[in-house]
Amino acid sequence: MGADRGRCFLMLIFSGSVLANGCMPIPARYGMPPRTYAPRVEHLSVTGFDREVFKQTSGGGSYASWGGQQNASANVRAYGAAVGPDVTAYGAARGSASSHAQWGGVAASRSWGGYYETVTDVSEFKRHLENTRCVRALSLDPPQSGGTYLVGDVKAWQHDGAGRHVLNTFLALTVGLFGFPGQHVVYAHATAREFRGDTFIREHAVSVRFPYWVTLYTFRSDDEEALGTVRQMAIRDLAEAVAGNMCGTG
Repeated sequence: MGADRGRCFLMLIFSGSVLANGCMPIPARYGMPPRTYAPRVEHLSVTGFDREVFKQTSGGGSYASWGGQQNASANVRAYGAAVGPDVTAYGAARGSASSHAQWGGVAASRSWGGYYETVTDVSEFKRHLENTRCVRALSLDPPQSGGTYLVGDVKAWQHDGAGRHVLNTFLALTVGLFGFPGQHVVYAHATAREFRGDTFIREHAVSVRFPYWVTLYTFRSDDEEALGTVRQMAIRDLAEAVAGNMCGTG
């Protein structure tokens, strides 16, 4: 995978599409069929793998600006005369004053409306587990009384680390303006808790780390895509781990 990341990095630098998208080198094993097993489990129910997604129903923005100016000026003239036995004097004075004031400002806001909806990836997990041939009959229905079932869960998040965050910030403010790529990292942790009836048997768990390249102009969409990708990686890895634990010969 290191070689793939290197090729991605060079492609982002030298390709004409550098500002259009990042680069996510998916490990080759995710494109290969999983290991298969002789069935050892007759029937298994699977449930869980729920997550919440935000569904936007409205959104918009507002912009306002204001301003004005004021000018004022004044001219003053004064005259005077003094007459006495020995002297006669005249005088005159002229003056002017002006002022100018200007003010203004702008304000903008954006808002979104929507709701959170619960979705599930349980069908995706079921498909990957079926591909291992470990279980003769997989079901999404509630487990039979005393039957064996799995309750799954997947968490995915982004965490670049302090050092990489500092480096990415420096790159974004310098060469990042020209599309020079930076690296982000997402993680996923997936679990499947195994029960037989009301009795807890064990927990199957996997973790995935997925680094990828982004640009200053695409990192938001790249991060969102990477979270979905690492989640699917973890679901497949978990299905293979469950099959190995339940049907492996070791």
